[in-house]
Amino acid sequence: MHRSLLALMLLIVFTACDEQPPEPPATDLSSSEDDRPDIEVEYNAIISPDNPDDYCSDGVCAMETPFDLGNIETGATASAVIILRNTATCESVSEQRDCAACALKIGSDNNEQAGLRFREGTNSNGRFGLEGAFGAAFDIPRPDASCNQTGEHQVTVTFTAPEVGGRFETSLLIESDDPDEGLIEITVLASVEALPVALPAVQLCVPEDGVLDECSNGDTIEPLERIYLTGESSYDPSGGIIVAYHWEIVEAPAGLDPQDFDWSGTNSEQASFFLPIAGEYLVRLTVTNDSGVESSDVETARVVVNAIPSARLHVQLLWDHVATDQDLHLVNVSAGGKFCSGSLDCYNFNCTSNFNILQWFETDLPGEGPNPSLMRDDREGIGPETINIDTPNPGIYRIFVHYYPNFMNDSEPTRNTLRVYLDGVVAFEASRVLLEAESVWAVADVNWLADPDTSGRGEVTPYPSDGEGMTGSVALRDPSTSRCASEGWDFPNE
Repeated sequence: MHRSLLALMLLIVFTACDEQPPEPPATDLSSSEDDRPDIEVEYNAIISPDNPDDYCSDGVCAMETPFDLGNIETGATASAVIILRNTATCESVSEQRDCAACALKIGSDNNEQAGLRFREGTNSNGRFGLEGAFGAAFDIPRPDASCNQTGEHQVTVTFTAPEVGGRFETSLLIESDDPDEGLIEITVLASVEALPVALPAVQLCVPEDGVLDECSNGDTIEPLERIYLTGESSYDPSGGIIVAYHWEIVEAPAGLDPQDFDWSGTNSEQASFFLPIAGEYLVRLTVTNDSGVESSDVETARVVVNAIPSARLHVQLLWDHVATDQDLHLVNVSAGGKFCSGSLDCYNFNCTSNFNILQWFETDLPGEGPNPSLMRDDREGIGPETINIDTPNPGIYRIFVHYYPNFMNDSEPTRNTLRVYLDGVVAFEASRVLLEAESVWAVADVNWLADPDTSGRGEVTPYPSDGEGMTGSVALRDPSTSRCASEGWDFPNE
């Protein structure tokens, strides 16, 4: 059985009481309009009128706009959260705090009926309900931080849909001791029908069915690749035709620019998007039938995509300022490498996937095996930049981040976030703000250890901190005294 979650918010708001001199010790709350309860109701951005005369008649304040729960699938249960809050002022409260002053009573005067209830005869089938015990009156204290009172009370309204379609209606009554709006009535609606069913899936490559150009290998979905999706299994149990599709990403790794997804076919049966970085992506599909009815947002309408790097060492850099340029560096410290050294530092000058001349180990070509490759260099955006080593050799590899001078935005503080993946799992994450161009952040060392039983394993150690609560160390580099692509730069205290 599917379960749909809906949110209904009823807001009943009170203001806090102002302090008064200690005499008299007791307060007569009937002496002033500012010292008596005053209810306000809100749902779906609809707020009850300030003037009771605008919607109250013969003792009943009827909200003009009903609360419509929308379409609910047959056999499903919908729930709606109600929050009761406050607006009265309490200017006559004594100096000695009275936390109970100006509380709103939800209940009838004679306590024979619950303050929250459905009007008799409008819910005879019992499909609408209230979770919790609301058979007796209860108070909602005014909001007051000194009394540790939020002025809120939560209620949950439920609706259980039958197995056949139909339109359902009830009247929810809220009875209180507000002298002007003592009984508020809200019409609650619900429609039940067999909704279309959205069934998203990854479009897998199936060799025995022929070659598919736009498909994904479900076992090896990597970052910096496109993921291909299909909604071809979606259907309408009522016999209607699916006429519209809509794809969207509802959860993604932190720090991404949504434009990097580069969607194709967001309103088509087949769609695809780019996976900028490693991590988990949650994708939702909504379909619409030829009657204009949409599918519900249930678990089966979502598909999880995990982008897992196949490289055993994967370093990822993101930043938060689109107008600055941050560069990722990986240095072979074991071989004597320094920041910006021409042959032992992998960065955008010598190590990109399009131009890679860096060969730390002659057993393999540049960018292969134990040799690094800068898979993406981002100069106009917020990243990512990523460096891979498919199968690292034993050694120490130091990670630096460089605030590159672009001569336009050299003084914009920029937060960099760096993650290290070892064998497809996040092993390290740290963030730090670089204040100006030529700032160099020594982040961490990856120590790849030899293991006779395996092909080795990695450990990540943060670079020594230069301040409490800071990861690694930051120093300003003088480019006039040290050039990249030559001997490199001695990072202070390295």
